[in-house]
Amino acid sequence: DAVTGNITVSGSLDRENQSLYTLQLSVTDLGVVRLNNSASITVNVTDDNDHAPVFVNSFFNVSLPENAVSFPQGGAAIYAQLATFSATDTDVGVNGDIYYQITAGDPTNSFYIGYRNGSVIVTEDLDRETQDFYRLTITAFDE
Repeated sequence: DAVTGNITVSGSLDRENQSLYTLQLSVTDLGVVRLNNSASITVNVTDDNDHAPVFVNSFFNVSLPENAVSFPQGGAAIYAQLATFSATDTDVGVNGDIYYQITAGDPTNSFYIGYRNGSVIVTEDLDRETQDFYRLTITAFDE
């Protein structure tokens, strides 16, 4: 506003389209000898959590033997890693942090997914005679 000097936004801002604005301001007084000055203002647009994560690959087909988890004598179980899911999010900072969860297809908790890294592992021996096919639904989400 030329009278008050207030700066307002005339439309919506979207950080994913433009995250930084530089404004050049100048003022001139109305004196007999007109004096003026100028300033530069930088506006950083902060992120709004307005985008959902998107999977890089949305489908995996994996085959493994029914005894994929081994139990060495006297040792801890060695789990088979099946796949690692990866998603992207155009939001930044905590708005772009992605978490993974198995949301369907694992009623016996035979699988585990790394909450932050998206790696799916088998947590127990699978018995082909009991169940020969699993269809897991993996969900990526942000907060």
